[in-house]
Amino acid sequence: MKYFLETKIYMNTHISIHIYSSKEKEFVMGMIKDAFSMFEYVVKKYSRFDPSSELSIMNSKSGSETEISAELYMLIKHSLDVAKLSDGAFDPTIIDILEAYGYTAKYDFDKLKNREVLEKEIMGIVKNRPSYKDIVLEERNGKYYITLKKGQRIDLGGCGKGYAIDLAYDSLKGLESYMIDAGGDIRCYGLKDGIDKWNIGLYNPDDPNKPLGQVELSSGESIACSGSFARKVDYFHHLINPKTGKPEDKHKVCFVTANNALIADTFATVSYILGEEARKILPASTKLLLS
Repeated sequence: MKYFLETKIYMNTHISIHIYSSKEKEFVMGMIKDAFSMFEYVVKKYSRFDPSSELSIMNSKSGSETEISAELYMLIKHSLDVAKLSDGAFDPTIIDILEAYGYTAKYDFDKLKNREVLEKEIMGIVKNRPSYKDIVLEERNGKYYITLKKGQRIDLGGCGKGYAIDLAYDSLKGLESYMIDAGGDIRCYGLKDGIDKWNIGLYNPDDPNKPLGQVELSSGESIACSGSFARKVDYFHHLINPKTGKPEDKHKVCFVTANNALIADTFATVSYILGEEARKILPASTKLLLS
């Protein structure tokens, strides 16, 4: 089999698609193009930074009932189910806290210079913000609706990349063997060089050249990584504990393996916030590694 590799940037992340196939190059490259289009699709439809995305349009209508697509309904329901399961450690409505730190489309973190004032502002937001429990999500007569509290918004950053990986994974079906690597969030299919497992090195934030170890993924399985190193500015990083409004630092990095990337991605975020407590709520098919 021939080896193919293509890399592009989506979601501020290097996305690499590795293919092992006996099919013709033109066919394989077409499949790779289709796979990358799945990331473009998710960004266009669900980015909170794009005012024309379905997610942003929905958020702009907070305070009133809004009809949404079946796909967005599914992603929000998944996020709210995990929020309930984790007692709010995973909270898809955390945009207000992230933006208070400066995590906006402009990435303006000037507020970090006056930590005392900022933390007082954050505490006020945490105390007065609506709860994810206030969201009304309904299906009626084959249509889907959501009602957010006035000013409340949803962010799919905790699961969007995993969902994009799964869409790309499905688009590559028909090829013998492949791996999608989105900044360390990975899903594999098939056998590589006759070996029935994919050996995946675990990222070490202290020394990227020395992995923390490795895990074996079977065909179809996924692994996701979550850690403060990814988007850290001074003392801020994007993995916020919704109950305190502060960046969580129980661990440097965590990894979750699962049967698909959506579950792995979501529960990697949950596990970074909860630490060892996450083991109590992880789905049976998942495994957690903490460092």
